[in-house]
Amino acid sequence: SLRCARALLAGTPWGELKPNEEQAALDRASSLAQDALACTATLLASPQAALAGAADVDAGGVGYGAAADAGDTSAPSPPLTSGGASLLRLSAAWRTGREAAAVADAVARAGDASTATLTSIGASLSSCLQTCKHVGVLDAATVALAAACASLLARGDVSPRAWLAAWTARANADGQGLDDVVRRSAGVPCELVALLRGEVAAVAGPCAAVGDAVAALVATLANPSRPWPARVHAAHALRVVVDDACLSTATAFAAVPALAACLAALGAPGWEVRNAAGLTAASLVRRVAG
Repeated sequence: SLRCARALLAGTPWGELKPNEEQAALDRASSLAQDALACTATLLASPQAALAGAADVDAGGVGYGAAADAGDTSAPSPPLTSGGASLLRLSAAWRTGREAAAVADAVARAGDASTATLTSIGASLSSCLQTCKHVGVLDAATVALAAACASLLARGDVSPRAWLAAWTARANADGQGLDDVVRRSAGVPCELVALLRGEVAAVAGPCAAVGDAVAALVATLANPSRPWPARVHAAHALRVVVDDACLSTATAFAAVPALAACLAALGAPGWEVRNAAGLTAASLVRRVAG
């Protein structure tokens, strides 16, 4: 259904539709994408729990038993084990999530989606990026959220700036622990990149939002009084933002102060901060030295 919706959105002659027909089609596609993201949210947020029974997977459980090895294709495969079923569910979840994000991207780019539709899509994608732990879904959701943000900002809606403020508050929140930076860190910088891409696409000339975001990340990383999870988030976000091709011009100024912050953070007492700062420093040196 999601692939069909994406194909229909790409091939629809929007200029030939009546305004109410166009909006109805975009609303239905948006609803489909958001429902799919919601259905897969639990599995994509906790894949390790879904694979709790993966140790039960054996060759026979997925059709590679002795009969298959002997070339006997007439022998039926044994029933799928619980571990094999978990793997199939997780695979279905990330494929569904990726397609749902692609449909959301198509809605944001096709026709004249209403501000309400774009805002709803953006909120769903933002939620996905906050919890999802699958790289393929994160990549697709990043592209879709950037498109939604650019469309909203182009029409004067400031919802993306509220999402950016909320991102800053979450990344710097007190009370975070190891669970907030292990794997979950993958989606934290992706959401920021999407929000900043939207700003760059909607603004002609220098983008103040990018400069402000990078300055805040540098200040957090370099400040030893900040909680260590916030410094880890800042380091990872700096690395991804500065490395992003779509933001390369807007972040050209950032490499040197970001590298200085990383070097300062290498003296942190916690290994987590030193590791994140070292990874970011290595990436920045490649950016500076070419």
